Amino acid sequence: MYLNITLLALMQALLMTNSSMLIATTALIGEMLAPRPSLATLPMSMQYLATLLLIFPISVAMQKWGRKPILLLGTVSGVLGTAILAYAVISGSFWLFALGSLIIGLLVASGQFYRFAAADAATADKRSRAISLTLAGGIIAAFLGSNLARFTKDMMEPVYSAGFMILILVAILSVILAGFLKLPPMQPTAIGADHLPPRPINQLILQPKFIIAVLSGMIGGGSMILLMGASPLAIGHAHHEFSTVTSVIQWHIVAMFLPSFFTGDLIRRFGVTTIILLGGILGFAAISIGLSSQSAAAFHGAMIFIGLSWNFLYIGGSALLTETYHPSEKGRAQGINDSLIYGLIFIASLLTAKLEHGFGWYSVVYAAVPGMTIVTLAIIWLKWFSPAKNAALQQRAK
Repeated sequence: MYLNITLLALMQALLMTNSSMLIATTALIGEMLAPRPSLATLPMSMQYLATLLLIFPISVAMQKWGRKPILLLGTVSGVLGTAILAYAVISGSFWLFALGSLIIGLLVASGQFYRFAAADAATADKRSRAISLTLAGGIIAAFLGSNLARFTKDMMEPVYSAGFMILILVAILSVILAGFLKLPPMQPTAIGADHLPPRPINQLILQPKFIIAVLSGMIGGGSMILLMGASPLAIGHAHHEFSTVTSVIQWHIVAMFLPSFFTGDLIRRFGVTTIILLGGILGFAAISIGLSSQSAAAFHGAMIFIGLSWNFLYIGGSALLTETYHPSEKGRAQGINDSLIYGLIFIASLLTAKLEHGFGWYSVVYAAVPGMTIVTLAIIWLKWFSPAKNAALQQRAK
């Protein structure tokens, strides 16, 4: 168990090193290479589009062939994608840069299952902690990725190219780590460890807990992408230095993953609905700070709080989801969950550059209000007003 969780946490760290480098630079490179400014975040959107399209097939494939071969395939795609990104930056090709981002989507899609692979490897009473510790690998990436972007920006011409060359090595290391995984086999689709076959899909997805679990991940991810995707552009337009961009992204990622060391323990102590509710409250704090000004401190504060919000909404939603399906439904449930999350993330990523260039930073922040309101009201209903508020958990993943 601990070997697998350690490997998966390191793979998560490398994945997020890749992601944090891309977060800090993709929109700026896009703005520099794109035929028009509103396309600046299109490469980022291509990554999320690939993730959206692949995440459910990956989940089903894992159910059929096991997690390790698919995770290994994802890391290999990371090597190919980063190589194309590096060549695109060197050659100045916007569309090739978008293609590299599209291929990186396979790595990101498979990486969404690191937390579920860790949960599979853990005993039932340690699953929330296994998810949290795996995601905590992202803290390493907060410092690696942002500082990689900062210190390699002008290392060679053209700008940013040196950092993308190094990302190729990061991707190769992920392949090596994936090769050492020793994951338990997944239960066959026909019947699970509890000897129950999968239910009709409508019975699965219409459970209030399932809906709110998915909603938590969707709003957590969508709101974060809105602010995170637009922040490098907004920081530049507010005439701050690139070091401010990397600092904001660094502390944003720390806020995303640092709570993961204890989020699982908080869930066990206070309950998953309380943690999801706290995520909604933190989201409103991020919105308030984001609307206060465009100073460096305000950008830091908004991105730190939206990172904290994401952590509680995402881990809380993931933990709540595991309470809604039979073992034989695991692949289907997790695939639907992450497909919907990335569907909203893709839409949000398309909107960021258009909103920021067309209407400014504050319009991006206001766009996060409806979703955060919906998820907060939904979890309040589930916690205090739903018919099942005092009921024992009906289903647990084995």
